[in-house]
Amino acid sequence: MEIRSVFLRCLSKSLLGFCLGGGCFVLSAARSQLAEQPMQLDLKTRPVALNPRDPAQNTLGSFRYAGGLELLSSPLSPVHELSDLELKAERRLFAVSDAGLFFETTLVLNSQGQLTGLKESQICPLTREDGQPLQTKEASDAEGLAFLAGGEKLVSFEKQDRILLYPGKGHNPRQAPTPRFHFEHNLGMEALSADPLRGPDAYLVGAEADAQLWTCRLSEPECQALEKLEKPAGYQLVALKRLKANLLAYLLRLYQPETGKVSVLLKVKQGPQVLAEMELTQPLNVDNFEGLAAVPDAQQGYRFYLISDDNGSEAQRTLLMAFDWKGPSKTSAD
Repeated sequence: MEIRSVFLRCLSKSLLGFCLGGGCFVLSAARSQLAEQPMQLDLKTRPVALNPRDPAQNTLGSFRYAGGLELLSSPLSPVHELSDLELKAERRLFAVSDAGLFFETTLVLNSQGQLTGLKESQICPLTREDGQPLQTKEASDAEGLAFLAGGEKLVSFEKQDRILLYPGKGHNPRQAPTPRFHFEHNLGMEALSADPLRGPDAYLVGAEADAQLWTCRLSEPECQALEKLEKPAGYQLVALKRLKANLLAYLLRLYQPETGKVSVLLKVKQGPQVLAEMELTQPLNVDNFEGLAAVPDAQQGYRFYLISDDNGSEAQRTLLMAFDWKGPSKTSAD
């Protein structure tokens, strides 16, 4: 579902210029400097209902809608094609983009905990192993994001299939163990998650096409194949997150161009058993959702955040939507 835009064509040039908040900026071959001095953004949003036809609807199965936003970005803004999410300290959100950029913002919640806005937004380019910014579209297609316990960031890429480890503290990234598998073009390692149950350096990798999983560790050179996640025909795996108590949340997407149907499934499973599931499809607000983040609450439940990749197209939107789930014990008791 990739649609090139003016912004993406600009990215392939040696100079990239764009205007934000009334100011114009130019990124050159020295984009790596921006990685240490991120560009501040004046990002506008507007609220979105779960169901535009019934704005009062706030439940979807065992999930409760906790607010949503459409990110309003001009065609020349860098805030497009966001692919995966992570959160720190419950409110600071991080995302990677298909254009090889690293975005972060702070969530604004009202007194009821509903998502109402974003603030303190900034963006910078991801870098190569030599410390220089990623340059071509083939090399820049970041899809998965995972934070490890030691503070390292993992980013998985499609087209040029690889996982880079960003150690932080000004150090250049390096290659991380990657499944030895020939992925279909543009159907690669879409899903990525830390896996603290297996160790502080462990992570899960998921293939978009068939939902095959692998377990990997920084301390081991080879990844090990696991099961394929259950999915309906036509759906693709786009994100996953390991939760506590051996829970796994994962996001599946279906797009049927002949009918225009878009469907996104969020599933939470424990072992082989699916404990909870919700579907976003028309007439609900739905778009090309690819990113998933999970924040535990104090009652063994989770707040899930979903973000959509607009493909740099004016026909699509960047939506950020929040859903609360009570957790396995509360769900089974209801």
